[in-house]
Amino acid sequence: MISFQFETYIADGAEHYRYGADYGKGMVQTSKTVSFPESLLSLVDMNIDEIEPTIRQLNEVLWQLTTTREKQYAEEVNALLDELELRHIYFQQLALDWRYRLSRAVIFEQYTEDMLPRKYLYALPDTLRRLFENVLDADNSDEPTSKRMVDYYQRSGETAFRFYPQPIGFELIGEVFTEVLTPNNIYDILDFQLRACVKQEIKMRRCKNCGRYFAVMRHGATEYCGRVADERGRTCREVGAINTWTRSKRDDEVFKVYRREYKKRFAWIKAGRITDEAFYAWSEKAREEKKKCDRDIISLAEFQQWLKESK
Repeated sequence: MISFQFETYIADGAEHYRYGADYGKGMVQTSKTVSFPESLLSLVDMNIDEIEPTIRQLNEVLWQLTTTREKQYAEEVNALLDELELRHIYFQQLALDWRYRLSRAVIFEQYTEDMLPRKYLYALPDTLRRLFENVLDADNSDEPTSKRMVDYYQRSGETAFRFYPQPIGFELIGEVFTEVLTPNNIYDILDFQLRACVKQEIKMRRCKNCGRYFAVMRHGATEYCGRVADERGRTCREVGAINTWTRSKRDDEVFKVYRREYKKRFAWIKAGRITDEAFYAWSEKAREEKKKCDRDIISLAEFQQWLKESK
C-alpha cells in the first residue's frame, strides 16, 4: 500500500510545497516554490469549463468502482488523476490523496463514500470567485478587509466560504519558524492561503490589460500585473505603460462606464434588489462585453446600450 506526503508553508513572500509518494521503494519527494499568492490567483483564473468534464468523469468512474468493484475502473481513476494533477498544484494534493485512498479501498475492499469521496469539488470554483469579488477585490470597496469579511458572511449565510480548524505544525524552516500545513484536501490549502491574504491585508485587482487577478500589496495603486503579455516577453505592466498615453482617454471612459454599472449593481445585492447568483452571472457577461469594446469589436455606444439593456 502506498503512502504520500504533501506539505505547504508561506515564507519570505513565497509559497512552498513539498510532496511525494512511496510506492514501496522509498519516498520520492518534489519541491516547488512560487510567489505568494500565485497559486490562489491561478486557480481563480482557471477555465473551469476545461477541467469540469474530467472532474465529472472522475465522479462517474468512482461511482462505477464503488458499485461494481471492477479493476478496470480503478485504472480509469488513476488515468484521470494523471490528467488532473498537471492542471494545478492543488490538484497534485488531490491526486496523491485519492491514489492513497484507492489503494486502501482495493486492499480492504471498502468502496464507500468515506473511503472514496467524490462530490466536494463541484462548489469550489463558484465559492472562491464569490469570496474574491466580495472581500479581496480592491476595486469593490475602500473598507478594511475585516469589515468586508463581516459584510460578506452576514449577506451570504450558508453559501459563504467556510474556514475550519487546520492541520498545522510549527517548524524551523531555514532560519525562521513558520506554520506548515499538512492538508487533508484542497479546501485546507485554500483556507490556509486565504487566511494569509486576510491577515496580511492582501487584496486583488483585475489587470487592465489581461483581465486576470493579481495581488495588490498595501497602498498599491498599480492597475497592471507583472505577467508576460506578448511574444516579445513584455509584461502587462510594460504594455500598459506603453499604451497609456495613446489609449488613456478612450480606455478610461470604457472603464468608468463599466465600473459605474458594476458598483451600482453590486450595491443592489445589499439592497435586496438582485441575488448573488444573478449578479455574478451578469458580471461575467459584462467583462466579456468590455473586452469587445476594448478591442474595437463593438463601439462605446454599443457597450453602453448593452449595459443599459442587460439583466
